Amino acid sequence: MKRTKVTNAILEANGGIHSSRAMKQPEYLLNNHGFKRPILVHFVLTGSQCRKTYQRAYRAIAAALRYYGNEVEYFGCFENEDEAGKGMHVHLYLLIETEKQFPWTVLDVRDGKWLHKFTTKRGLKRVHIAPPQNKMHRRADGSTEFFARPVAEDGRLADCLQRISYLFKMRSKAGMVSRETYFNSEFASNIAKRAEAKAKRTTRKAKPAPVPAVVAIPVALPASRPIVLAPASANPCPDMQNSQLGWSMAEQSVIQQFSPVSPRKTLVNSRALGVNSIYLIKPAKESPL
Repeated sequence: MKRTKVTNAILEANGGIHSSRAMKQPEYLLNNHGFKRPILVHFVLTGSQCRKTYQRAYRAIAAALRYYGNEVEYFGCFENEDEAGKGMHVHLYLLIETEKQFPWTVLDVRDGKWLHKFTTKRGLKRVHIAPPQNKMHRRADGSTEFFARPVAEDGRLADCLQRISYLFKMRSKAGMVSRETYFNSEFASNIAKRAEAKAKRTTRKAKPAPVPAVVAIPVALPASRPIVLAPASANPCPDMQNSQLGWSMAEQSVIQQFSPVSPRKTLVNSRALGVNSIYLIKPAKESPL
């Protein structure tokens, strides 16, 4: 079966595609992430010729985003461009959930902010954020925004899928080991974990409310009659008097002396246990002693 050639204007302008297989993974992420309000940010990391320095850097940036309360997935590639003076550098795409809060603490590139201090400490140059080119991602006033929203509305997702193809261009891949060129946050596994956690939360919420238990306590009265402790929510008539139940004055005296806590306490203490009243259930026929 003949393979379909993957191409678009971005790839054609940069020497064609380097790896169509690698491009399928970020496409899967953008279509299946499960975030409610995601943004897509494109970082360019420069200033080092050490692969491990970059690896520690992008992992630490993702960890910082999670620390400050934003879920994140990332993917990117290593490139080498001696002609432009960049040497080894990294293109890093961050897909960040912003439903609860926007990650200004980490994404602020101004002097003295977290990202500037972080890159300086790591021996990297200032992080460059590449803004989206398509006007659909601009603010309402028409000014340029530094991130894109990969949502289906207005064709933005389709534009983001085309935009990330820049990672997989042929240009600047010379001298890079193929299996070490691309990286990601293992988002396929993370997506499955988030779905599992969401299912567990839904199951916990769906559990039925517990039914108040009815406790029967035997009492030594002339007739063997159980006492039912009725929770306040189950009491149909909290102000009902014992005389209305047909008990004699002597039996009412016994009722007033009874307490679930101590025989010396009055019936009022039953309220402290969440019990509104104590009812003596009178049988249809008197039971022998």
